[in-house]
Amino acid sequence: MDLFGLSKENASEVFSGEFFSALFEATATPLFVKDGAHRYVLVNAAFCRWDGRSKEELLGRSSLELYPEREALLFMENDGKVLASEEVAVSEEDHTGKDGKVRIALTKKKSFRAPNGERFIVGTATDITERLRMERELEEARREAEQASHAKTEFLAAMSHEIRTPLNSVIGMSELLLSEDASPEERAEYLRMISAGGRGLLEIVTNILDFAKIESGRMELESAPFLLDDALAALDIFHFQCREKGIAFSIGKDADVPSRVIGDAVRVRQILFNLVGNAVKFTHEGGVRVFVKRGDASSGKMLFSVEDTGIGISENVMGRLFERFSQGDPGMTRKYGGTGLGLALSKRLVEAMDGTLLLQSVPGRGSVFSFSLPLPEAAALPDGNALSEVPGAFRGEGRTVLIAEDNTMNRVLVEKLFRAEGWRTISVADGLAAVQAVAERDVDLVVLDCQMPVMDGIEAARAIRRQERGERLPIMALTAHALSDYKARCIEAGMDAFISKPVRRRLLFEEVDRLMKAAQSSPAALADLDGLLRELQGDTKSLAELVQLFLEDLPGQTGALSDALEREDRKALRNASHALKGLLSNLGAAKGVAAAEKIMKLAAEAPFAELASCVRDFERLLEETSSWLREKMS
Repeated sequence: MDLFGLSKENASEVFSGEFFSALFEATATPLFVKDGAHRYVLVNAAFCRWDGRSKEELLGRSSLELYPEREALLFMENDGKVLASEEVAVSEEDHTGKDGKVRIALTKKKSFRAPNGERFIVGTATDITERLRMERELEEARREAEQASHAKTEFLAAMSHEIRTPLNSVIGMSELLLSEDASPEERAEYLRMISAGGRGLLEIVTNILDFAKIESGRMELESAPFLLDDALAALDIFHFQCREKGIAFSIGKDADVPSRVIGDAVRVRQILFNLVGNAVKFTHEGGVRVFVKRGDASSGKMLFSVEDTGIGISENVMGRLFERFSQGDPGMTRKYGGTGLGLALSKRLVEAMDGTLLLQSVPGRGSVFSFSLPLPEAAALPDGNALSEVPGAFRGEGRTVLIAEDNTMNRVLVEKLFRAEGWRTISVADGLAAVQAVAERDVDLVVLDCQMPVMDGIEAARAIRRQERGERLPIMALTAHALSDYKARCIEAGMDAFISKPVRRRLLFEEVDRLMKAAQSSPAALADLDGLLRELQGDTKSLAELVQLFLEDLPGQTGALSDALEREDRKALRNASHALKGLLSNLGAAKGVAAAEKIMKLAAEAPFAELASCVRDFERLLEETSSWLREKMS
C-alpha cells in the first residue's frame, strides 16, 4: 500500500502490512486517520466516494483547508477532545462534500499512540442524513396525527351539538303537530319551525360536503344566466330569525345593478347564506344589512357586503377566522354553536369564482364581510326562450310522470309535488319495474332514484334508452350522492337532468320546466336551442354562428352517409353516422342523435335493406331539422 501521503516519516511502519491494507480498503464504511495537526494521513475508497474528493485531494491537508470554517473548527474541537482521551467518542457532525451538499455524519473516533509517542485519530463516518430526515418526517406526521385527532374530536363534538339542535326542533315540533289539541295557528307555527330546522340540517351537511369537494378538487362551478333578485330573495328566511331576536334585517342594491347576471346562482346564494347566518348569530342588538352594488363596469364584478352591529372580531383572531373548524376562540363554539365551516367554505367558494372576500371589524361595534365576484350582465333572451324572468313549474295537466324510488317517504313526497302541479303519477320501487312500466305505459317524464334494489337508476336509464324507438323520453336522476361524480355518470347513462336529495320543490320544477319546454320547443325535439343558448351564456350571435356552421356542414355529411350506403361500406356508414351524431349533439337534437346511434349499432351486422330504410328515415329527419332551424334563425 502506497503511504507516501503520510505526514510523519515513521507512518509507514505504524500502518504497514498487506492484511491491514486490504482490510482497510475493502471496508464499505468510510474510514479515515488524522494526525495531531488535524491532517488526513489515511482514507479508504469508501470515504473518498462519500466525501467526493480523491485521496490526492485529501491526504496531507487539514480540516481548515478542506471544509467551511464553521465545520472545520467543530471537527478540530471534537478531535482535540479525542486526542486527550482514551475513550471512543461518538458525535453527529455536518460534513460538506465536494459537491457542496451538506451531509450529516455519525462519527466514531478513537485516539492511539504510535511507538514514537505521537498520537493519531482513527475514525468512521456513517451518513445518517436520510435516517434523520425520515425521523423528522415521522415525528411531524405523529404531531399532525395528534392534531388531526384532537381536531376530529372537537369537530365531532361541535357537529353533534349542531345536528342535534335542529333535529330536536324537527322531532319536538313534529310531536306537537301531531297532538290533537293544537290550534291551526299553532300548527302553522310548528310547521315553520320544522321547516327551519330541516333547512338548518341541510345547510350543515351541504357545507361539509362542499368543503370536501373543494379540498379534493372536485368542485364544479356553473356559469349560466340567473336572476340576482332571486338570490337575494332567498335571504328572506332570516327575517323570521331577526324578528325573534328583536334586530333589524334589510336587503338592498343600487339602481344600476343588473337584474340578470351570469354565474353560479347556487354558490352565490350559499355564500350569502353563510355570511348572513353568521352575522345574525353574533348580533344581539341593532341589525344586519345586505347590500349589492356594481363594481368597475369593465370587470363585470358585483360587490356584496354583509354588515352587522354584533360583537365584532379582534385583530388577533381574524387570521384564524377563515380556517376550517375555527371560530376565533374555543369559547365561541360553546356559546354560539356552529361547525366553524361556514366562513372557510365561503372564502374558498369566492376564490374559486375568481373573487375576493374581505373582513373589517371592530370589537363591540360589529363587522363587515364584503366580497366581489365577476358576474357580468346577461344579454336579453329572445322571445320564447325557456329561461323566463319568473320561473314556474311546468303544468302537467294530461301528462304522466313515472317515479322510481325505493324509499316510501321520498316516493310519496315526489308524487305529491307532481300531483300538486297537475301531473298524473305512476310509482314503482325499483329500476327493473321502471323499465317495464316505460315499455308498457305511455309516460311523458321519468324520475329515477340512482340507488334502488333489483336494478339501480343508472342501469334503468341505459335500459330505457336501449329500448327507445321513437322520440327521446326525458329522464331525471334523483340521488343523495352529493360527494360522488354522479352527474357525469347519469348523463353518460342517458339521463337529461340531475336533482340532489333532499328534494326542494323550486329546484325540482326548474329542471322539469327546462326539460319539458325543451321537448316542446320543436317537433320531436329537433334541436334544443334554449339549452344551447344557456351554455353560451345568452350569446345569441354565437348561437346563430353555430347553427349556420351546422347547416353548411350538413350536406357534405349527409352525402357521405348516402355514398357509404350505396357502396355497402359498413365502416364508412358507421363513421358517417358518428360524424352526424357529433353535429346533432352540439345542437341538442335528441331525436337526430338517437337516429344516428341506431344506424351506428346496426351498421356492423344488419341487412343492408334494413340499413337503407333507417338511412332514408334519418335523411328525412335531417331535412326536417335543417328546415326548422332555418325558420327559427330567420
